[in-house]
Amino acid sequence: RLIQFAVDLPLIRSICPGDTVVLDASAAGAETYLWQDGSDQARFKATLPGTYWVQASQGNCIASDTVRVSMTNCNNCISIPNAFTPNGDGNNDVFRPLLHCPVLYYEMKLFNRYGEQMWGSNDPSHYWDGTFKGIKQQVGVYFYLIRVRFDSHWVKEELYKGDLTLFR
Repeated sequence: RLIQFAVDLPLIRSICPGDTVVLDASAAGAETYLWQDGSDQARFKATLPGTYWVQASQGNCIASDTVRVSMTNCNNCISIPNAFTPNGDGNNDVFRPLLHCPVLYYEMKLFNRYGEQMWGSNDPSHYWDGTFKGIKQQVGVYFYLIRVRFDSHWVKEELYKGDLTLFR
């Protein structure tokens, strides 16, 4: 009989100075755990950057995994450009904020000068390409609302409001 037994940690995690990240190695059927520092619980609290590893055992089966924890400067979690040029030249063709910290919640909406919503997304990897209903929008000023909650006790949910200029 083949038993499938595995531990699955994320490849990389980021933490802010002073934060703690809980690494959860819980595996169905695991009888024992061993972390790099000798800890023997399913969960490990990491407070410093570094490489962490865990071994879990179930009878004669051993599963292991490794995660790298990096330190992030969470006082500057977001950078928002104030202009973009969706002209197809491969430079600055889309508008989206640059997020420098892990995100728990994200929402961005873009409006024209009449208050009509032109675009919106809850996915930080999505971006505005300067179109509305498939039509290229005019050169001009547009407005954004970005609501974001970073994965840190340093930063609470924040609302960013501002304008951006679309150039062609």
